[in-house]
Amino acid sequence: MLRIFLDTSAFAKLYIEEYGSGEIGDLVRKADSLVVSAIVLPETLSALRRLVREGKITEADYGLVKERLCRDIADIEVVSISDETIGKAVAVIERSPIRTLDALHIGAALAEGGSLFVTADSRQAEAARAAGLEVRFAG
Repeated sequence: MLRIFLDTSAFAKLYIEEYGSGEIGDLVRKADSLVVSAIVLPETLSALRRLVREGKITEADYGLVKERLCRDIADIEVVSISDETIGKAVAVIERSPIRTLDALHIGAALAEGGSLFVTADSRQAEAARAAGLEVRFAG
């Protein structure tokens, strides 16, 4: 059974066409289940709003993508940011030069256990490997 944990850099590629989107799409189609952390929704929406501000997508496009994203996330396992997740994220931060939200994704994946961790962020991929996760870099 293939369970995939997508961080935001990978998850967003399902909604924003960019380098690596095809690879992520292929992985998702092969997966039996998808897992994300609770922060993936606000982070992805933030990235989409940035594209609106930069004039790369319209407000109408944003609305359509947001609607699709919210529909899709209902079928995805969402890992909450628990005390366990935070504790594991702190341990990652103490071992690796990594940003807070990236560490929270790794902490959530560690707390969830048993998934292939997929990211398009090379620094996060290194930190996730160092934390003991099986990692697929898609960037």
